[in-house]
Amino acid sequence: MKTLLSSVPPWAYIFFLPVLEVISSFCPSPCQCKWLEGKYTLDCIEKNITRFPLSGDNIEAVILDKNDFSKLEAFEFVNSGLGHVRKVSMKFCKLDKFEDDLFSGLTNLHDLDLSHNMLTQLTRHQFPSLPELRSLDLSQNSLSSVHKDSFSNLGSMLVRIDLSGNSLISIPWTTFIPLPNLKQLSLAGNPWHCDCQLGDLHSELVRKAVVPTQATCSTPRALSTKHWATFDSTQFTCSPSVSLPHPHQHAVLRGTLVPLHCQVSGNPTPSVTWRQNGNTMPKGIQDTYSIRQTKSGEGHSTAIFSVLTIRNMSTSALGTYSCLAKNTVGIDEKEIRISFYDSAGVFEELENSPVIVIVGISAATVIIVIITLMLVIVCCIRRFKDGKSRSSSHSSSFTILDYKDKKSTKDLDLFRPSWTNPMPKPPRTGAYDKMSCEDIPGTLSRSSTRQTYIPSDPCDGDTSHLSVDGYDCATLPRSDTDWTRYENTA
Repeated sequence: MKTLLSSVPPWAYIFFLPVLEVISSFCPSPCQCKWLEGKYTLDCIEKNITRFPLSGDNIEAVILDKNDFSKLEAFEFVNSGLGHVRKVSMKFCKLDKFEDDLFSGLTNLHDLDLSHNMLTQLTRHQFPSLPELRSLDLSQNSLSSVHKDSFSNLGSMLVRIDLSGNSLISIPWTTFIPLPNLKQLSLAGNPWHCDCQLGDLHSELVRKAVVPTQATCSTPRALSTKHWATFDSTQFTCSPSVSLPHPHQHAVLRGTLVPLHCQVSGNPTPSVTWRQNGNTMPKGIQDTYSIRQTKSGEGHSTAIFSVLTIRNMSTSALGTYSCLAKNTVGIDEKEIRISFYDSAGVFEELENSPVIVIVGISAATVIIVIITLMLVIVCCIRRFKDGKSRSSSHSSSFTILDYKDKKSTKDLDLFRPSWTNPMPKPPRTGAYDKMSCEDIPGTLSRSSTRQTYIPSDPCDGDTSHLSVDGYDCATLPRSDTDWTRYENTA
């Protein structure tokens, strides 16, 4: 800027003064503003500041090297008016960690340099969404751990990552999968342990064609100082690792079929054998047991699954079983002891088994629900039958009509069927002498409008006692609404 102004005639300063005033108003103290590499840059190198100065939105690059920024807060750039910067340099800033949202809002950021700090690890989603980021420099820190999702938000534009000069032994092989356009990866200067885990990363980088050429192994000793970028997958060796999904003490029932599972990993591919009480068990199908083995994967990522099945658990089959894996790198063995259940052991195992408890509670709940439903159904059936019985009794009952001239209870007792007529019956004449009981008409039908009460046997006894003061004692169903009395017309 000074060179430019020295070549300007003195009279032309009048025209430059407003421009210089505007530029100086957007350059906070103690920093300086300058054009650098085609960008209007805020230069704050070694200004002994701990927070970002407030700036205008015309700043395109900011250099913050050699200041103590160990206590920065989230959204620091946006809150300081630096949300439009395209380049950020924070070298030698004593950063041992930083907030996940420190760089949030920098949607135009292309270049981020955090080298020469004291970072020890990168956590999950350590960086926010930076859709335009092309280059990330994390070299010369103290990184010993990188989470597999540390770079997952950086976007598809990222081309270069520098992790050289750190303390990395291994990195999860899925770490760089979210970066489809990654072309340059610097991993030199780290104490890499060239085993199976690093072999997985090597395979992924070969697939992406970004294998670093300067990365060397520190361990194992046989591979020390060798560049692992040129390794074959079989060179990433590791000793066997055996895992058994069973408890160390395993109780079984007599006469049952008992399967024992063993999972083994390692490179080169380990050999797997089963042993009972220290004695090697022949492979294949035997009289009392069988051994079946499967393999998945290739090279450094090979896994072996071996299953020992004891067909008929007997006393002779009890004891200690072990799964032994061995390759050229090392050996590993895990044991399991098989015994029969005793009464106390059965109770204890059932008591400590969450599955048994859950099944028991579920079964009890189902039984209670079924019993409740059965009781409800029985009650409903009983109520239905009782209601039907009451309805039938109500519809089939009859009411005896009272007489117009009420008699006392004492007088009415004289007309009960048990009363005997004191007057002798006159002899029957006419055709009655020849009529049988079947020829004498009985009571009128229900459809008749007049019904006269007649004893069940018209041939038994006198019927004259049924007449009281010239009225018949008639009966009608309750369902009839015509309660009319009929005079005796005889």
